[in-house]
Amino acid sequence: MEDGSYTMWNNWAKKRSGVPVFDNWLDKYEDLLKEHKDDLILDLGCGNGADTKYLIEHGYDVISCDFADDALENVKQFVKNSTVKKVDMTKELPFDDDSYGIVVADLSLHYFDFETTKKIISEIQRILKSGGVLLARVVSSGNYQNPIEEIGNEIEKNYYWEGDYAKRLFNEGDIDKFFGVFSELRHEENEMTRDDDEYRQPRKVFEIVGYKK
Repeated sequence: MEDGSYTMWNNWAKKRSGVPVFDNWLDKYEDLLKEHKDDLILDLGCGNGADTKYLIEHGYDVISCDFADDALENVKQFVKNSTVKKVDMTKELPFDDDSYGIVVADLSLHYFDFETTKKIISEIQRILKSGGVLLARVVSSGNYQNPIEEIGNEIEKNYYWEGDYAKRLFNEGDIDKFFGVFSELRHEENEMTRDDDEYRQPRKVFEIVGYKK
């Protein structure tokens, strides 16, 4: 990423610093997580560490990855026994093929243009083991009646500039378009809330489960 992007995401992380607050969206995947209890989990785009905190408190080993140093410092400060790694998702992921049983990408895949999004998801598929799983959430277009008026200028189809950063809105058709590299794919639209400033009000998100054979 360019230096401007680094500054932008570091500023984003600073605004959200503090003890990570998680919701319990991963509860429904308890059986799936337990199947991979001996695998290292990659929390990709971990932000301030909400899902990392959840996973570690439930006994899983996690590597928390983000581009913003302030986000990683927050994880180290507030999540015991955490391991962090600086990763720029817009480039090739610095992990071997077939190396992870679970990748969690929670609210971290909807900030990129079309080609970059496709590349990131393909990279996730590459680093998953055979039988591995992606667990992801992305923002649904169902939150908005008129995104141009409610968010900002449209950069490309379903991708809008908010003022500080860009956001992609996903609809049903986008799920197969972007996540079709997985041999088996499930998704559902749900409402999420979390006791923090950004998600205190209910927001529609797509939950995505992608399996690699």
